[in-house]
This record gives sequence, structure tokens and C-alpha cells, in this order.
Amino acid sequence: MLITFNLDACTSDFMRSQLNNPTFLDPQYELVALYPRHFLSDNTFLVLYDPAQGDRKIYVPSPDDRLRESPGDLTCTPFPPFSGPNRQPGSQLNPFLVILRAAISFGYYDPLQPLPLDVLQLMKETTELSSLILWKPEVRNGADQAN
Repeated sequence: MLITFNLDACTSDFMRSQLNNPTFLDPQYELVALYPRHFLSDNTFLVLYDPAQGDRKIYVPSPDDRLRESPGDLTCTPFPPFSGPNRQPGSQLNPFLVILRAAISFGYYDPLQPLPLDVLQLMKETTELSSLILWKPEVRNGADQAN
């Protein structure tokens, strides 16, 4: 059995250049709390510490089912996108694995309460991207290889 990857040199160079793109090397992540009131229930909260500024912000579920700065009304700032933790070279977060894990979680989501449209769109795009990551290679028999 032969597995072929139909990549010509041009495509291969393009992919290599994309993997060295700064947005790929330091991606921004978004926290999607599928059930924010379950995630942070009974007056619990999430603390985000910013070492650069030396301050902390407290996030709570808001009426639109996002995590927002306390007190959590609709005028408060939502939980911001963030970079992965600083790690040794070679042990950084793999964005492909983060996408696949998120898509698995999104697959189990059964909305009891609808999430905001932009969050649902992010979930849809993440799921679509995971299907592109998990593409099926073309498999041919050795006899077909000669053709």
C-alpha cells in the first residue's frame, strides 16, 4: 500500500513559508466557555494576571454567556485572546493539536442556552479547520502507482 501526498514543489514551499509565519509561531488563542455558568458557578470567578503590568483582572459569566470582567454586565470587556505560555524551544503548544482538541469539545456541545453568534462562528470555523487538518490521504495499490 502506498500513501501519496500530492504536493508539488510550489505547494511545499508555500506550506513551509506559512509554518514560519510569525502568526503561526505565536498564535493567539480564545477561551470558549461552552457552559460559562457551569464553568464558574456559585460566585466563583477566573483571575487573569498580567505580569507585564503587574495587575489582575477578574472575569465572571455575563448575561450573554461570555466571560467578562467583573461585574460582568454587557459593557464590560470580554476575556481577551492570549498567547500560549512561554516554553522552551521545541515544547511550545502545537496549534494543530489545540484546534483538534477544541473541535472535539465543540462536537459534544449541546446548547441549552445559545452562545453569541461570533462564538458560534468561531466554533464552526474551528470544526471546519479540524476537518482540513484531518484530511484523508490518497491511498493507491502498488499496481496503480505505475499509472
